[in-house]
Amino acid sequence: MVRASLAVAVLLTLTGAGAITVPPVTSPRLPATGSSVPALVPSGWVIEQRLSAEFNGDRLPDTLLVLHMNSPRNVLPEPQDFALGAWPLNNNPRLLMAAFGQRGGGSRLAFQSRVIPRCEVATMDDPLAGLTLRPGGFTLRLTELFSAGLWTESSVQFTVRFQDGCFRVIGYDRTTQARSSGLYDALSVNFLTGQQKVMTGCWSADTNAPRQERWSAYPGARRVYIQAMAGGLRFLRD
Repeated sequence: MVRASLAVAVLLTLTGAGAITVPPVTSPRLPATGSSVPALVPSGWVIEQRLSAEFNGDRLPDTLLVLHMNSPRNVLPEPQDFALGAWPLNNNPRLLMAAFGQRGGGSRLAFQSRVIPRCEVATMDDPLAGLTLRPGGFTLRLTELFSAGLWTESSVQFTVRFQDGCFRVIGYDRTTQARSSGLYDALSVNFLTGQQKVMTGCWSADTNAPRQERWSAYPGARRVYIQAMAGGLRFLRD
């Protein structure tokens, strides 16, 4: 089985080689209400992506946003002794958030989440791969892909639905593939039914590795909320 946790070792190796120090950041607590959606955005942050939605069925305009911190302090210069990757490295964190429209105007914070990881290595592609609306919710796709040092690539997708007053993760899908051989392993969890599917196989036509699929009961907690999640690439990786 492909071990995506190798990425941790690569992170340590690459960051150590370049003596990179990632500045610590404390995520702000967003205001509960505002006169508009932009009024919920704290100083020093910008709206990177904005999607108009309708999550809670009240027919008022809701909004799903990706906020990106915009601090020069978190844009790291290229080390003199280490040139791999894309420099300067924008290490500014992101926040995923949603806002409900209110009768009479204004917006109310629905949730904020640190699920989108920071880009801490210059050889790592941007982990934010996609944000798409679906009825009553959305899907968030993250990727873990390095241009050097790691020959596996991973993609993670969270399917989220507004339910019982919260944004609940109802589905989780992860695929990790070895780029050289095409061998892959995948995990798909349905948090509503409590079932999970594990798959292994090979994408390459040159390899006769059999495709295997196994269903079982998901052993973890079935109520998972996007607002409580940080670093989505690490979710269910241990």
